Amino acid sequence: LLLFLILLNTGYSLLMLFSNYKITENYVLSNGIKIENADLETFQIIDEALAKDKNNIYLGSIIIENADVESFMPIKGINGSLYYKDKNNVYFLEIDRLIKIDGAHPKSFIVYDYITAEDKESKYFRETKITDKNTIKDWGKRVELIKEGVYFPL
Repeated sequence: LLLFLILLNTGYSLLMLFSNYKITENYVLSNGIKIENADLETFQIIDEALAKDKNNIYLGSIIIENADVESFMPIKGINGSLYYKDKNNVYFLEIDRLIKIDGAHPKSFIVYDYITAEDKESKYFRETKITDKNTIKDWGKRVELIKEGVYFPL
């Protein structure tokens, strides 16, 4: 039941991208695909989906353009997270891509669960900024339940 609620809350299936990185003496693989020009000495696995080396952030074997390698990190949430940040931007992990959230503030960004977050100016559902037209009813109640460990599907 808990797994069902988690999947319902996140809107994901079990097909979520897991990269299965493998580092050999001569190259790095992601799901059996060689990552071209990956730096073996500095290659680090961030989590199930993302990795980095001194030059790039990788989603599987795909390079994430314009991400700051030195400051890139996952944002921990109370009940998990699909959010990441660097010194300039906040990102949301979709099944097969990392989406930059325009206008999000990395320093004040707070993650409540996999898909619910806010910063000093806005509230977010996945990568979407909540506005008057797409308001989540009872935002405060949703956040309080998440803090108590209750999954609160929309």
